Amino acid sequence: MLTNLARFNAIIERGFSQGDLTDADEICAENLVEHEYLSPTDIPGPQILKAQIEDARRSIRI
Repeated sequence: MLTNLARFNAIIERGFSQGDLTDADEICAENLVEHEYLSPTDIPGPQILKAQIEDARRSIRI
C-alpha cells in the first residue's frame, strides 16, 4: 500500500516531470472537487489532474 507521500511523489515525478498520466486514474477519485482558480470543473476527477499536468507541462515548453 502506498503512503500519501509516495502518491504525491508519483504525481510530481511521473506526472509533472515525465508526462505520465497513469497515476491520476489510480490516485484521484471520480468525485474529486478541485478548488484551484481556473481548473476545469466539468470533467471527472482524474481528468482534472490530467488537465492540470498537461497545462503545466505545456506552459514550460520552450
